[in-house]
Amino acid sequence: MTSPSTFHGPTLTVHNTTLSDEMRHAAIAVRDRSQDGEWYYAVRTTGVFCKPSCGARLANRGGLGETVRYAISATSLGAILVGATAKGVCSIQLGDDPQTLVRALESRFAGATLVGDDPAFADTVAKVVGFVESPRGALDLPLDIRGTTFQERVWAAIAGYRWGVERKSALLKREAAE
Repeated sequence: MTSPSTFHGPTLTVHNTTLSDEMRHAAIAVRDRSQDGEWYYAVRTTGVFCKPSCGARLANRGGLGETVRYAISATSLGAILVGATAKGVCSIQLGDDPQTLVRALESRFAGATLVGDDPAFADTVAKVVGFVESPRGALDLPLDIRGTTFQERVWAAIAGYRWGVERKSALLKREAAE
C-alpha cells in the first residue's frame, strides 16, 4: 500500500492514490461502489474511516478558512471552554487546565482560525456556564454538530428525553438504530 496523501487540507487522508484528488472526491460525492476496496479515506477530525460508498456525511475538504470563536470561563466543575463556528456551538469542554482545553480545540479543528476573547461571544458563553451551574430546562443555542450519522442519531435520541429520565446505553443504541 502506498503512504497516505493529504486530500485538500488537514481533514482528509486517502490511501492508495492511483486517482487524482478530484476523481476521488467525485467518487465520494456520488458514493461510487465500484471504488470500494480500491481505496479508502479517513476524516481526521472525526476519526472515521470510510470506503467511497460510505453513507456518512460528506467530508469538509480541508476546513480551511473556517473560524472558531472560543472563550474559557470557570464553573463549579472546573474550567470550561465554549467554541462556536458561524453555524453554532461546536465544542463545550470541561477540565482542570484551560490550556489543555485549547489544545484539544486546536486538534479537533485543525486548519481552522481560532479566535479567543470575542466580546460578542460572551452572551453565548454565559448561557452555557449558567446551564452547567443549574442544568434545568433546555439550553436553546444554535449548534454545529459534527459526528457520524449514528452519533447524530444518538444525540437526537438523547435530546428527546425528558429531564431526569435514565436510559441504559443498550436501549439508547437500539433507539438510535431505528
